[in-house]
Amino acid sequence: METVTRIKENWFNQRVSEKNYWGSAFFTSLIVTISCLYLVNFNNFQDLFPVSFELLFTQHQYYRAWTALLAHADFNHLLSNLFLFIPLSYFLMSYFGTWVFPFFGFIVAGLVNILTLFFYDPQVRLIGLSGLVYWMGAVSFTLYFLIDGPRKKSSRFATVLFLTLILFVPDKYNPEVSYLAHFFGFLLGIVSGVFLFSKNKNKFKTKEVVEVTVENFDEDLDSQKSVSDNLNEEHNHLP
Repeated sequence: METVTRIKENWFNQRVSEKNYWGSAFFTSLIVTISCLYLVNFNNFQDLFPVSFELLFTQHQYYRAWTALLAHADFNHLLSNLFLFIPLSYFLMSYFGTWVFPFFGFIVAGLVNILTLFFYDPQVRLIGLSGLVYWMGAVSFTLYFLIDGPRKKSSRFATVLFLTLILFVPDKYNPEVSYLAHFFGFLLGIVSGVFLFSKNKNKFKTKEVVEVTVENFDEDLDSQKSVSDNLNEEHNHLP
């Protein structure tokens, strides 16, 4: 006799609020609006929003680590970030709440910009949401992998690896792109995911629906032996 335990449902099977659609739409609209104002240089936005090492640490304009997230070089830059920002923002708000995204996410994204600037010349300016998007992807994948569910860990890892390679690994080099911001965003996303999992592990388990089955191998063997004996008796009575 052997007891087999299997998780049928987990944290991601719970019903989420439709309000999160509006939350994702609001932040998307905010980013689009500010980016458009930046592109037309409304009220001198192009001087106010970018961040550099010199502006941050010499002139002490620390707010720029976060305002730079809302500005984009052109519409292609903006759309490439929104392609992943929209579904990931909805996912994070739906399953982990607004304190994870946008609040925790934007705080970490500003730190990503600060960390990245240490590796560039003081005058190099950063703009764009990609550091945050990479953080969002990494924290989502990490939590999906760590939270137990119906699928085995090996299967979840394969899914995460596949999506990472498809969505976050560039297929060509562009000198205007800050791959360091991508790297630090993804790295801190993994660290954040592990932190959030360890902090909320018991909470995640409350949503697990477990199926327990008992397999009795002795009865199966007896049943098979009985069938075999019956067949032998039938063969013995054949004319």
